[in-house]
Amino acid sequence: MKRRMKAILCFLAAVVLMGMTAGAKEENIHISWRGDYQTNEIVVSIQSAADYIQQVTVVMYPAGLAEPKFSDYCRIGEVAVYGGKETEIRFKISDRLDAADGAYILRVQGSGYQAAQSRAAEEVWVLRPSDIADENGEGLLKQINAASADQVKPYIERVSKALSLTVAENESAARLEDFIRVKNDSYGGSFQTISEVAAAWKISDVIAYLAQDHPDAKVLETKMDEIADILSAERDDEIYQTYREDIYKNMISIRKTYRGGIGVQNRSDIETVFEKARVLAVINGSAEDALENHLKTYYRILGISAETYQKFASFGGSDRQKVLRQIYQKNFVDTDTICKTFETAVNQIEERNASGGNTSPSGGSGGLGGSGGSGASGGRGYENGYAISGETNDTPKPDIAFADCGSSHWAYPYVGEMKRDGIISGYDDGNFYPDQKVKREEFVKMAVMASGLYDKDAACDFEDVPQDAWHYGYIASAYHANVINGVGEKTFGVGQEMKREDVAVILCRILNMLQISEGNSDVLINSGKDFTDSADIDDYAKDSVAVLAEMKILSGFEDGSFRPQDCLTRAEAAKILSVVRGYIRK
Repeated sequence: MKRRMKAILCFLAAVVLMGMTAGAKEENIHISWRGDYQTNEIVVSIQSAADYIQQVTVVMYPAGLAEPKFSDYCRIGEVAVYGGKETEIRFKISDRLDAADGAYILRVQGSGYQAAQSRAAEEVWVLRPSDIADENGEGLLKQINAASADQVKPYIERVSKALSLTVAENESAARLEDFIRVKNDSYGGSFQTISEVAAAWKISDVIAYLAQDHPDAKVLETKMDEIADILSAERDDEIYQTYREDIYKNMISIRKTYRGGIGVQNRSDIETVFEKARVLAVINGSAEDALENHLKTYYRILGISAETYQKFASFGGSDRQKVLRQIYQKNFVDTDTICKTFETAVNQIEERNASGGNTSPSGGSGGLGGSGGSGASGGRGYENGYAISGETNDTPKPDIAFADCGSSHWAYPYVGEMKRDGIISGYDDGNFYPDQKVKREEFVKMAVMASGLYDKDAACDFEDVPQDAWHYGYIASAYHANVINGVGEKTFGVGQEMKREDVAVILCRILNMLQISEGNSDVLINSGKDFTDSADIDDYAKDSVAVLAEMKILSGFEDGSFRPQDCLTRAEAAKILSVVRGYIRK
C-alpha cells in the first residue's frame, strides 16, 4: 500500500521534525538547492559531517509560518545520507505551489545518535510553470523576451531569487544592454526557456566585469566558474589545471584589444577570449621541444593564417628553428603579437630563400591536414581571401576593420574575425563590399579555409575550373571531400552567385563530415515549424536547410520565409561561417 503510505509520511515528517528546532546544538548537516526548470524540480543537496549513514527527512512548507503543522507541508521526502558525501533529493514544481512570492522553507532532520545536530533549514523560491508561461504563452518568459534594455530589470528581479541571480539595485544601463545583446547574439533574439534567461544574465555579468577598468583575475575566475556549464570551453583538462592562474590574467590582458578594442560582446566572445588566453599561457610556458607542436595545434586560434602556417611547415628544420626562436620564452601579452611575430619571421625567411639565400630542402612537419605547401599561388592579390588578377597580395593590416565595414556595421564582428584569422583580406582599396553578392568559388574558398579542409593534393575536372585558376585548389579540396557538386555534370558554376539553399547544403555536408551537425531534419520538417516558403526549397536542399535552421546557423526572415533562391551577400557569408567555426571549435 504505497509502501505503507510512504512510511506513514516519513513518520509524520519525523514527528514534525522533532518539534522543529527544540534545543538544537551546533549543526553538522548542510543543505543547498537550485531550481531545475528543464524538469521543473527543486533539487536539494544534503551533506552530513556525521560519520555514519542516516535517514534524513526533508519537508517543504510556505515561508512565514512560525510554527508549521504537518498539514502545512506541501512536499515531504526521505533519503539516506552517507557521512561526508553529498546526496540529492528532488521535489516537483507545480502550479499547486501557491505560496506568496513563491517563497518556501526547506527543513531537514536526520536520525541517529547525532539527530539533535543533524538538522538544517534553507529558504527557497519557486517559479511555477504558469508563472513562466501559461497555456496562452503569457508569462515572465514572454515579458522578458519583449522587454528592451530599459524595461527588463523588474522582470529579472522577479525571477532572480528562484534562479539564484544577483541583481544590483543600481544596475547600469550598459549591463542591461549587455543582457539584451546576449539574448540577441547567443539565443537568436528570444529565450526558449527560463534557464536560458539565467544563463544570459550570468554571461552578461562576465561581459560587464571584463569591461571594467581594473578587473581582478580571481574575481573573474569566480564569475567564469558560475557559467562553466554554459560554455563549451575546456576547463577540466591538464592544461587548464596547469595554467589556470595565467589564463584569467591573460583574459584580462586580451580583452583590451579584442575585436579592435570593441571588447567582449556575447557568449561566443567569452569562449574565444578564454581559448586565446589558454593558448597564450601554453605558448609562453612551453618547453622548447614542444613549441612547434603547440603552434601546429593552435595556429588558427593565434590568428595565423593557413597560408602562413603552410609556408612555415614547408621550411627545412633549420629555418623552422629560426622562426621558433622568435617565439620561445618571449612572455607575450596577447595572441596578436605572437601572430605578427610568427608571420614576420616566416616572411623574412621566405624572402631570403626566394632571393637566392641559404635555401633549405623541404621536409617540414606538415601543415593543415598533414599537407605541406601554401594554398593560393603568389603574384596575385586577394579579395575576400580570394586571388584577383591585378591586385597586390599585401599582408593584412593589423586593424581588422575595412573602410566600408567598420565597427558601426552590423557585420563588423564577423568580417573582422574572418580577416583576423586570414580567411578574408579585402580589396586593395581597403574595402570589403559587404553588400555585394558572394560568388560560388569565393564562398567555397571561405568555407574550405574556415573548416580546415584544404588539401594541396586534391583534384577536380570541372571544365570551368582550370588548374591554373586561383580557386582550383579550394574547389578541388571541397570536391575531394564530397562537400560540393557542380551546377552541371562538368561545370562548377564559376562566377555565379551563391544561393541560400546551396549554402545550406555545403555547410551541412561539412558539419556532417566533421561529425558536428546536430538534430534531425524531421524535427522541423514534420513539426509544422518549417518556413512559409518551404515549397520553394529544392528537394535536394530541404533536409540541409532544416538541420541548419535547427542549429540556428541559418535563419529565416521576419515574415517566416527562408527565400532559398536569394543569393548571399559577403557580409552574410562572413556571419554564417563565423557561426559554423564556433561549432567546429567546440
